[in-house]
Amino acid sequence: KNFLLFEQGTDYFANPEILIPTIFKKTDDSDRRCPTPFSSLNECIHKGEGLGPGELFLYCSHSGGGKSIFLAQIANYAATVLNKKVIFYTLELSEDEISRRLTVLNSSIFGYRIENDILDQQQAISEVVHAKHLQLEKNQSTNLIVKYFPANDVSVEGINGHIENIRSSK
Repeated sequence: KNFLLFEQGTDYFANPEILIPTIFKKTDDSDRRCPTPFSSLNECIHKGEGLGPGELFLYCSHSGGGKSIFLAQIANYAATVLNKKVIFYTLELSEDEISRRLTVLNSSIFGYRIENDILDQQQAISEVVHAKHLQLEKNQSTNLIVKYFPANDVSVEGINGHIENIRSSK
């Protein structure tokens, strides 16, 4: 690259004549990209084509701001509609808590009702099992794994190791 790269990052304003054509060059990965269920978000990400392989997006908000349910919607859409293999890593909420959010997304019952009523739990189970069977009928796998890592104990090596364990177990 012909622009200044420091250990801290790229000096964006150093040489825009070289940097801008480089970062906007065409890529041929549209078949590997993963659109989200949110068209307005897709329009902001890579020419409307959604998330790409190897890309990292940081989504931040205050506590209770809806980060987990927003990301659960994207993960659920990728796994159920696009038939992508998805690993949902959580550093704060438990696997059960993320699974509760996914259950609400895959059933017609509000979360507080599932939590408090055994009949609603049975209906939610039935609807999620039905959704799973619809995926299997379309010869689509049901690949959505939720994994909790304690925030103070997570590392790139730990996540890579987890991914390798999943790959080797299939």
